Amino acid sequence: MIPCIQKAIERGYGIVITNPNLNHVSGLDLNGNKIKIAIPDSSAPEEHVKFIFDRVLSKSSASQMHVLSYGNGAILAKDLVQRQLAAGENTNIKITAIATVEASIILEEDDPEDCKRFLKRKIIMSK
Repeated sequence: MIPCIQKAIERGYGIVITNPNLNHVSGLDLNGNKIKIAIPDSSAPEEHVKFIFDRVLSKSSASQMHVLSYGNGAILAKDLVQRQLAAGENTNIKITAIATVEASIILEEDDPEDCKRFLKRKIIMSK
């Protein structure tokens, strides 16, 4: 993934890196005891990605977004596409390409047809 990120930076792309599997950080309470501190809007990977999209990416002036995802990130990218399609944004979807590395599955039988059509045209999977 690092070479892809470096190449994107060289070509002038804006980069956002997320870690949706991290939902807490370690800290110390007033007595110096180690505690876990919840990260707001990150109780689940889907919530984390939705928060980043709603608060950061959707407000971007970029007309196109390319997603490079690893593992479960492919399902999270699909979730974003499904949310945009469900909201009636099928003509203004900013995610224009999804590349996945080691994704176990992305298209499922029960996915809505508009999502299947969109993803079949926009996704590249690598194992």
